[in-house]
Amino acid sequence: MKIKFFIAAVALLMCLVSCDLEVSDNGNLDGFWHLERVDTLKTGRMTDLSDQFLFWSVQMDLMELSKRDHDTAFVLFRFEKKDGVLRVYNPMLFDGTDSEIPVDDLSVLMPYGINSFDETLRVVTLSSGRMVLETDRLRLSFTKM
Repeated sequence: MKIKFFIAAVALLMCLVSCDLEVSDNGNLDGFWHLERVDTLKTGRMTDLSDQFLFWSVQMDLMELSKRDHDTAFVLFRFEKKDGVLRVYNPMLFDGTDSEIPVDDLSVLMPYGINSFDETLRVVTLSSGRMVLETDRLRLSFTKM
């Protein structure tokens, strides 16, 4: 019994030592965000999206935009967060095949509140459960799932 315990402990220790643990410094930004509302700043018009399945998923330096309703396609962005500003860029479409396709049609991104292939958003609110981002045209409101 002692030998089995010793072997298991050594194996566990070797696994822990051999693994690099990557830690994100994104703070509250990391997670699964539900896009619930888009406000058009110039007109004051509000679009309620709370009954739609539009999500932003954030981890490390990647952001996934997806519609979770049987659609397997999603968009993957690179992003940078610095000094209260979130920059999303280099969108790639993943359509269920093993290929990644550069997004060249803005209509793919617009349902998620993104209107440029390289978009800069000001972080208005970012907490453990709520996020509000603004461009010069839109205010995007999210709830963390």
